[in-house]
Amino acid sequence: MKFIVNAEQLRKFNIVVSVIAKGVDQRSSIPAFQLIKLDVKAGKGLTFTSQNSEYGISMKLQDNKDCTTFSDGSVLLPAKLFLNMIKKIKATDELTIESDDTITTTIKFGKSSYELNTMDSSNFPKPKEVEKGQSDFEMDAAEMRNLIHNTLFSAADSQGREILQGVHLIIKPDSIKAIGTDSHRLSSFEIQKDTGVKEKIDTTLSVNTLKFIQSLLPYVKSKLQLSSNHDQFILKIGDEIKFVSTTIEGEYPQVDALIPQDETTKFSVDTESFMEFIDRVRLISHSGENNVVTFNIYPAEKSISLSSNAKTYGNCQQDVTSIDIDGDKLEISANPDYLYEILRVYKQDGIDEVAFSFTKPLRPFLVNPLTDKQSEIINLVTPIKVY
Repeated sequence: MKFIVNAEQLRKFNIVVSVIAKGVDQRSSIPAFQLIKLDVKAGKGLTFTSQNSEYGISMKLQDNKDCTTFSDGSVLLPAKLFLNMIKKIKATDELTIESDDTITTTIKFGKSSYELNTMDSSNFPKPKEVEKGQSDFEMDAAEMRNLIHNTLFSAADSQGREILQGVHLIIKPDSIKAIGTDSHRLSSFEIQKDTGVKEKIDTTLSVNTLKFIQSLLPYVKSKLQLSSNHDQFILKIGDEIKFVSTTIEGEYPQVDALIPQDETTKFSVDTESFMEFIDRVRLISHSGENNVVTFNIYPAEKSISLSSNAKTYGNCQQDVTSIDIDGDKLEISANPDYLYEILRVYKQDGIDEVAFSFTKPLRPFLVNPLTDKQSEIINLVTPIKVY
């Protein structure tokens, strides 16, 4: 096996190695999950592969365009060491990687030369094969980014129910919806588009899987080719990238009934300003026994009072005036971190105004964009009962 990457080709090579290295699991007890596989086909190109217990990723560099290949072969290299080694290459260096057998691999760049002990590639687990006849659909990278970005933060952490430790995707012939919830909050994002699928697809992808997909998207210029079955989710980008992930087993909870269909109190605020107000008040709530901020909403006075307290440290009150409020006077308490996350995501997406909609003090309430014509965004928060 032998290939060369010249100085002009190094940037893409470095990107591919850094992405592939994210697919390894350094904590795994399975040695192969800590390795990167290199496959060289002379005259065709170089393919990198990494795999862990949740997903596998392959990325291809084309011959002549991205590298120059001379002889066939495949080896396994320690991912962390190889990545750190690649980071040492100067932009003006030429990289040569060569192996006459499966025991030792020579890596040269500049005036440096390394002899790495490598494993036979036959020890690497074979990636799952994509089953034929699955429903296929396409998405733009921006659409996938929006689905993940607007829902991932509401998924449960490792302490929650397994089925909630991911985002649920529902693909219909005319729409794609993503839902994330940890049972205390819920985020939903829907795109109206012609997907071409014949039957509805329901699948749940883990937080780790979606974070990895997120890391791929900045480098994507073509459409994403997607398909799913009962236990696999497949993503392809042209002929260069293939990503296969397992899905989370189990039935995702029905959440539509949780979304309020009416309102008794509603107000709208500037996204960035209100995010700052929440951030100030939660300084105290984070110091207390319970991380709670209380809203006192006064429609007649067109004002809102945000307050928090901690027995050890004291209390905080933030008054917001000149607010357009419709409906009844209301007192309601909630986790300020949930509210801050929602507003932060809206700010990143350029949504300048949000509407808070309430029904009763102990019923879930909505924090949604004031206007949004491109897609349907829903963010729901469950209040906290304060004694």
